[in-house]
Amino acid sequence: EPYGAGNPEPMFAVKGVYLADEPQVIKGKHLKFMVVQNGVYREVFAYNWKERLYELESLPKFDMVVFPYMNDYRNANSIELQLVDIRPCEEAN
Repeated sequence: EPYGAGNPEPMFAVKGVYLADEPQVIKGKHLKFMVVQNGVYREVFAYNWKERLYELESLPKFDMVVFPYMNDYRNANSIELQLVDIRPCEEAN
């Protein structure tokens, strides 16, 4: 912070991730899934991404752009990631 007018939310590139589970469709249009990178698991939310579910599942390894946010649901603080976009992983396998 601060972000808002004139200060966009920070976005980060996360390279070389794998799906750790099958994405769940939430409310018929959003996706929720876990990714893993170097043994670290993170929950990702992809709003209005249902139409891109096949694309996401078809990539064995991918790079993604996300912005992090703090979820304090029921006072259990955790960092979650909101998906902006994905692309096939560019690093050598």
